Amino acid sequence: MLTGYYCTNIFSGQAKELIAFYRDALEIPFIKTDVDLANGVYFGFLENTPTLYIWDCKVFNAEPT
Repeated sequence: MLTGYYCTNIFSGQAKELIAFYRDALEIPFIKTDVDLANGVYFGFLENTPTLYIWDCKVFNAEPT
């Protein structure tokens, strides 16, 4: 049974460009970063609510999602 929703993780081969799109075109604010401004960026409007995380798939050797 689903009891909550924390985040959506997006692994991208063009993370830097995707981050710029969410920040500049959609004007979704940064919540925080885990790595730097090109990897591990958390977007959202309020802390402790569901957020969007963007990761560089090349850094983590992961497939784009």
